[in-house]
Amino acid sequence: MIKTEVKSEKGETKKRIPKAKGHLTKTNSPNPQFNLWRPRVAFACGTDFVIAETETFEKLLDETLKDGGEFSFIAAGQSMAPLILPGSRLFIKFCSRNKIKIGDIVFFKQGDDFLTHRLIYKSKRLWLTKAETAPLPDKSIKPSQVLGKVTKIERNGKVSPPKALIKIQNLFYLKEFLRLNRLFWENSLKVINLKGISLSQILGEKLPNRFLSDLDFLVQRKDFPKVARILRSLGFRMKKQKGVPDFHYREPYPIHQEITFKKGGAFTLTVDIHQEPVGSTQGKLNPLPLDKNQKIAQDLIKRARLAKKKGGGFWALEENDLLFYLCLHHFFHHNCRGIEQLANIARVIEKLPIDWEIFSRKVKGYSLENYLYYPLLLAKNLLKAKVPKKILDEFKPKSIFSNLVPLFINQKNIFRPRSNITQLEETNKENIVLRFLIIDKPFLWKIWYLTRPRVLFGFRPYLSVMPLTEGSSSEAS
Repeated sequence: MIKTEVKSEKGETKKRIPKAKGHLTKTNSPNPQFNLWRPRVAFACGTDFVIAETETFEKLLDETLKDGGEFSFIAAGQSMAPLILPGSRLFIKFCSRNKIKIGDIVFFKQGDDFLTHRLIYKSKRLWLTKAETAPLPDKSIKPSQVLGKVTKIERNGKVSPPKALIKIQNLFYLKEFLRLNRLFWENSLKVINLKGISLSQILGEKLPNRFLSDLDFLVQRKDFPKVARILRSLGFRMKKQKGVPDFHYREPYPIHQEITFKKGGAFTLTVDIHQEPVGSTQGKLNPLPLDKNQKIAQDLIKRARLAKKKGGGFWALEENDLLFYLCLHHFFHHNCRGIEQLANIARVIEKLPIDWEIFSRKVKGYSLENYLYYPLLLAKNLLKAKVPKKILDEFKPKSIFSNLVPLFINQKNIFRPRSNITQLEETNKENIVLRFLIIDKPFLWKIWYLTRPRVLFGFRPYLSVMPLTEGSSSEAS
């Protein structure tokens, strides 16, 4: 994320911003002696503007940070948008690693690259970072690789600390969150808030120290037309997902599980309307077929409670349902990848009065104990969540094939996620494998299913819900 200056043989200076995302790229300057191109970078140290070869840059950088100094550079790439945009100047300062907190934007070296990403997990031996626009975290790093943190961001001539920029955007999201919930209430709509702002409000926490990406709502299918009408009246427009057939978005009752609405302006605001807790498919290896998924959605909405907070109330999941949903989301939507979702599970266990007997009955009632075992186990092992041993013993899969699940769900995949394929492709492939290993079906049946052409060639699990019947559609309208 450094803007470079490259000097040509004629001595002319050309300015350019590398296309690389979120890291210091090497730009080249000719070396007449060996007829080679050698990397040179430019950065500001104090009041001096230095153009140096990479080795010299690293030495100057090391000396600057050791002296407790500050240096700055011009950002390039979109990996940390919208917080850090191309052309912004970042100010980096050395500080004790004990003073670096989760949520800070850290400057670190990984291999030959210098990265500026958000810290999302830290322990004595291992830190984990993530780019704002990336679906998965970076490879894990050692604390010694972190050189400093971003203290200020300059753009359009204004200098602000990152937390101030984040707070401005999050307050805007909070305002929209309260306004939407008020409109839903005034129109007699029971719209349930999931994660994000509602989670921090329920737990009595401050707004997250990161940009909020969207607002998630769970709605009854019959209420979708009214919800969509309210969103459109506020300037939102539906955004279709690539690869999903158009008829999945046919109104007034789309059959896609998650409908996204977006609105531009000072900040881009995204609202995701869920008609099921997580995506389901028609595949027989899926432990969440359409009818069960919709039954879960109806139960969650039925048991939801009204949370009254300063500035307005909102509908939220009951405590045990909230933990159930977060575990469900972590397994079926993320394949147990990513530490951030685990952190939500651990926070709910720590701060809310979970009734483990009721929770256990709910999970067993849907025959999902094999699947929720893994999010709870990881939350306990990695984040010291107080999950009762009895619950883990009851949920632990009994199938001999489940012994292979740790090949896909383990600490290595949490802290060193694969990044050579897209998240969608990765989710689809792992979903099939995990279903095969965990679902309670005879082995020969599983083999027969996996050899079907639909699975072998281009299996694509569209996330759709069951269409409303003609009678229920007219009744709802």
